[in-house]
Amino acid sequence: TVNTTTTNDAGTYSVLVSNALGAVSSAGAVLVVQIPPVFQSAAQLDGTLTLTWSAAPGQSCQVQATPSLAPADWTNLGAAIAATNAVSSVSLPIGSASQQFYRIVLLP
Repeated sequence: TVNTTTTNDAGTYSVLVSNALGAVSSAGAVLVVQIPPVFQSAAQLDGTLTLTWSAAPGQSCQVQATPSLAPADWTNLGAAIAATNAVSSVSLPIGSASQQFYRIVLLP
């Protein structure tokens, strides 16, 4: 069991199962720990919304939006974004919807 996983826990793990008849070890499984993005700011200027969030270089994510959270029907906004440094951002035109919810989804 690995509790409160951090990036230091990334690596290859296996399990050893044993009983009175013997023991067997599993093949290694790779654990990749990704830090989830956190919104840093949202700014509106001249009909454009700019969202900025934390990122890890090389990490790919997708910006999504929905006008209602009940039920949530998320739509991809543009292409996936590959982070080149510790902060990523996107500028989006503000539509006619009275409200909009946004999220950043990590991609494999």
